[in-house]
Order: sequence, then structure tokens, then C-alpha cells
Amino acid sequence: MLDEKKWSYNQLSYRCELSSQYLNQLVNKKSLPPKDENIRKIAIAFNLEPEYFKEYRNRRLSEKMLQSDESDSDGEKHYNILLSPEEIKKLEIIISEVKEKFSK
Repeated sequence: MLDEKKWSYNQLSYRCELSSQYLNQLVNKKSLPPKDENIRKIAIAFNLEPEYFKEYRNRRLSEKMLQSDESDSDGEKHYNILLSPEEIKKLEIIISEVKEKFSK
């Protein structure tokens, strides 16, 4: 994403208020996955939702799974936590097309 924006680590660092060294370590996977707070800062810098990042979605899924025994008696779907917003839209279109095809 840095290449797409033509940003350096220093430019991203300035935009999200995280050190360029830390960002470099994240990109090169020499650091633990970032905390949600840092994911939010990076998302804002790139004008994205935090859900764009897999680590953020995985944490939401873990939270939902822990809660599911208590509060999921209505069969609520959790696929939206695993997918990005764009992927959810595509999946919803496919589901509606399949439903329409088989309702005839």
C-alpha cells in the first residue's frame, strides 16, 4: 500500500503517529500483529476501515466466538467478520442470485 500511495515509512509514520521503525517491522513481519488502536491509526492514514486488515477481523471473530455460546441462539451469521466490506458485498450479491435461481 505504501507503493500505491508512493509514501515512505516516514510519511506514513507522520500520518498515523506511529514510528517509522515500528511500521517497517510490521511490514517485514518482525513484530507481533499490531494492537487494534494501531490498526485504526493505520486504517485512517490510508482512508480504510479497520476491517480491511486481517488481524482486526480475526480479533472480532474471536470475540464473537467467545460470545456465541451465550448470545447466538438466533443463528446470527459471522461471515462478515472474516471478510472485508468489499468481499461482503460480493458475497451478498452471490447469495441473492442463488436464492433467486432456486426460488423459481
